[in-house]
Amino acid sequence: MAGVPVETPVTTAVRRAAAERNGAATSVTLAAYRAEPAAVAVLADLSSAADACAGGFALTVKGENQQITEITRELAPAGTDEAIAFGLTAEQNGKKVQMKVIMFRKGATVGYLGTTAADATANDFAAFADVSRAQLLKLG
Repeated sequence: MAGVPVETPVTTAVRRAAAERNGAATSVTLAAYRAEPAAVAVLADLSSAADACAGGFALTVKGENQQITEITRELAPAGTDEAIAFGLTAEQNGKKVQMKVIMFRKGATVGYLGTTAADATANDFAAFADVSRAQLLKLG
C-alpha cells in the first residue's frame, strides 16, 4: 500500500506530485518484471494481502509509524490486464487520513497509483482520477 515494488523487478520508476490544498499527494510506481507470470503473482499476492488485512494493520513507512484502520474494495478502472482498487483509512499523528489506491498489471508491468489526503472529501480525489486515467492510457 506504500507504493514500494514487491519481489525483484527488473526496473522501477517512481513519481510523486503534491497539491497545495489539504496536503494531498499522489504517487505513481511502475515495476517491470522479467516475465508476465511474475507480475501476475505479485498482483495476486497484493490482492490477497489487502483482503487479509481489511480490518487494519500497523506499518512503518520511511521511519514513520502508521496505523491502517480499514481497507475497502472499490471499483477498479478498465484498460489493463488486471486491476484492483481500495479505499483506506489511516491514522497518522492522531489524524485520520484517507487514501485511494489502484494496483494494476499490464503484461509484465505492475503499477501502483495512490493518493493521500488529510480530511479529504470526494472532490479531493478528482485529481487522482485524472492522474489514474492518464497513466492507464500511457500503458494501453
